[in-house]
Amino acid sequence: SPSRNLAQVPKNYYGDILPQILDFWLAVQADVFVGVLMSTWSTDVWTTRYYQGKGGGNFQYTKEGILAVPNGGLPTLQRPC
Repeated sequence: SPSRNLAQVPKNYYGDILPQILDFWLAVQADVFVGVLMSTWSTDVWTTRYYQGKGGGNFQYTKEGILAVPNGGLPTLQRPC
């Protein structure tokens, strides 16, 4: 039976990449995305959304509150650590 076959799939069968791909896809597809400044993941989502024409829905969580990402939603380049 199909449910019996699913029970045989090892616990971490898909590893960590599948959940990360789904998280990224959901963030890019959302109407609004709120990220954190200096996060490379947030920067990747903001940039992807900007080039898909969704930059107006890019926001960042800051000490001052949730603010729109400047430059039409395109984040500034980050300096390497």
